[in-house]
Amino acid sequence: MPPLCTAGFGLSQGNWQYFFGAIYLFLINSIFITIATFIFVRYMEFPKVDWGLYKEKETKIKLYLAIFSFIVIIPSVFTAYQIVRSSFFKGKAEEFIRKEIITNGRRVLEKNIVYGNQSKIEITLLGSKIDQTQEEELKNKLKYYSLEGTELVLLQDLSTTGMDKLKFEILSEIYQNQMDIGNVNTEKIAKEEMEKLKAYIQLRCGEKEIELITRLAK
Repeated sequence: MPPLCTAGFGLSQGNWQYFFGAIYLFLINSIFITIATFIFVRYMEFPKVDWGLYKEKETKIKLYLAIFSFIVIIPSVFTAYQIVRSSFFKGKAEEFIRKEIITNGRRVLEKNIVYGNQSKIEITLLGSKIDQTQEEELKNKLKYYSLEGTELVLLQDLSTTGMDKLKFEILSEIYQNQMDIGNVNTEKIAKEEMEKLKAYIQLRCGEKEIELITRLAK
């Protein structure tokens, strides 16, 4: 039922990608339900229907059904393979970030992991900066995580305008203060500093500019 509902929605909106994708999912569900039913019926040894004089027709129908099922199933196998590869890649990328990037007091502000012909790991960092030599070492370590051919992009300076630079410097200072203070009233102090910063940014730039700041408060 859900695939048919999605197909109806796609048809009503003129979104053919939704429509054909949902119809294909419906066909896949139907075929695998049929296969499961066939196996169960054979296992329970239910009596077969006697085609009598239509044996040749029975053979043709079985052949057509087998060919149709094969054609429909092959793309789903390829899709499943791609999903498994993508999940494996993202898992390895997360492991790489956790073990190699989040060290020496660094914190990941934002990350973008892209799997495909041009796989990429893009990370926005706060904390101690990674110099050119360290960045090259990190790129060389990608192969140890089965991430060969992946582009590593490290964003450590968000300053595209004067205000962006100011925000980035304040965020870095707040985070560094949290690291220096340790566990002594860290949460309380960080919350107070964050409220001051949000009020200042709101005064200068409006509500939309606070989104980046709010992420650190969580």
